[in-house]
Amino acid sequence: METIRVDVRKLDGLTNLAGELVNNKSRVENVFSLLKNSLRLIGESLPGSRPARRPRNSASSCARRSGRDEGLMDEAFRVVKEMESLVNEMQVATLDMRLLPVSTIFDAYVRTVRDLKQALGKDVELEVKGREILLDKRILERSTRP
Repeated sequence: METIRVDVRKLDGLTNLAGELVNNKSRVENVFSLLKNSLRLIGESLPGSRPARRPRNSASSCARRSGRDEGLMDEAFRVVKEMESLVNEMQVATLDMRLLPVSTIFDAYVRTVRDLKQALGKDVELEVKGREILLDKRILERSTRP
């Protein structure tokens, strides 16, 4: 596995941007929902409201246009749902970048116990379970402090 070092501030910035995308995605979804409801209300109100005033735009042609617009809104909702999936994947990926296995600190304990065992002539065994559990790097760093 190849790794690179990245400044934690850059990683924090990327995580914050992913969070902002999640928020904006929700706002876009809300706007589309409001627009779709508005189009539906306009479509429902057209047949009896203005057919005589606008002969070129009869109620039936407005209703057809409203139906097309509603189809466009449905497509926009599908695009927003795809965006939601991608944004969620990106957010999870950015959060996963901060995770490290707990074995990164437990391995040091194994060496320390072995050295103490030899120095003190004691019969000690350290059993570590859950070495593959992932934790945020900052939590791991705090847990190694005395």
